[in-house]
Amino acid sequence: MSKRRRTGDANDSPASEEETPTQSMEVWFSDGNIVLQAQNVQFKVHKSVLAKHSSVFADLFEMPHTNDEQSVDGCPVVELHDSAEDIKHVVLTIYGDKAYVNVEGALSMAVVAAMIRMGQKYDIEHVKEAGLSRLKRVFPQQLADWDRNFDEGDGLYLHTIICGPDEGMLDLAIKAIELAHECGIKSILPACYLIVCRDHTFREEDTPKIPAIALGPCALGRAELLRLQLQTMYDWPGALGAVEGCLQELECLAIGRGLMIWLWQYARLSQTFFQWERVVKSYGFLIEDLCTICSSAARRNHDEGRLDLWRDLPAAFGLHGWNHLKDFES
Repeated sequence: MSKRRRTGDANDSPASEEETPTQSMEVWFSDGNIVLQAQNVQFKVHKSVLAKHSSVFADLFEMPHTNDEQSVDGCPVVELHDSAEDIKHVVLTIYGDKAYVNVEGALSMAVVAAMIRMGQKYDIEHVKEAGLSRLKRVFPQQLADWDRNFDEGDGLYLHTIICGPDEGMLDLAIKAIELAHECGIKSILPACYLIVCRDHTFREEDTPKIPAIALGPCALGRAELLRLQLQTMYDWPGALGAVEGCLQELECLAIGRGLMIWLWQYARLSQTFFQWERVVKSYGFLIEDLCTICSSAARRNHDEGRLDLWRDLPAAFGLHGWNHLKDFES
């Protein structure tokens, strides 16, 4: 086969020299002037369009042609050591395909990952940032954004942002962890690890599997999150009946002891970052009988504790504080 110019990582596997390349069904412009090939799939595109958006492609297309280069439809072939799916997704994004640009509905994790991975590799800043923006909306750095995502406790809102209806939050978090470590996206890791700790049973037979690189942080985080819960969000039952101005000390004290059993002895990671309304919904049979003074104090302490726990969330997984979790830093 004729020689082709190649770019990409040395670890990537080139397309087999024995197989006949196939044309992409989605990306084949009849007036294109360059053919990209990835995993034996060919994409006919325009040099000027790709060069406008990517300095890497611009430099690549400046390379002189040789007489023995392979050509298709009179166009030189450039072999890229990327997945064909990644190339398809990033090219369609660059070309402004309506299914990829200004989409309020869901984009699959595969598309978002391709936008970030290819945007970073080929210096396509707006594509990388668009993918990162979606990812960070799902795995946020602010507690208010986490609350917005899980307002109903099921993460249903997320299905309108990034994942399709068949992708659960645990699957999505595990894929995001792999992408985060591949591309250096540190800011999403605390929220990703939190979801894994909350939703995964850590049994060997479980699917999906936790990435090896996340096993240590998540194992550490499970125990630490339970400890921090009791110190921050759920420390208020111990003060019930002793709150200044309590209107029914003996009754509130008894309720506090009952809540200690439910919230302390049977502490669950599924309750991490429950908003007060969710706590009342779960334990209203006790909380509804508190006096107004103790009830107000409990809610105030719970809300403050949630903020404290969120502040300490990265440290629970052995990470630096929120302000030090930078993205795309080597």
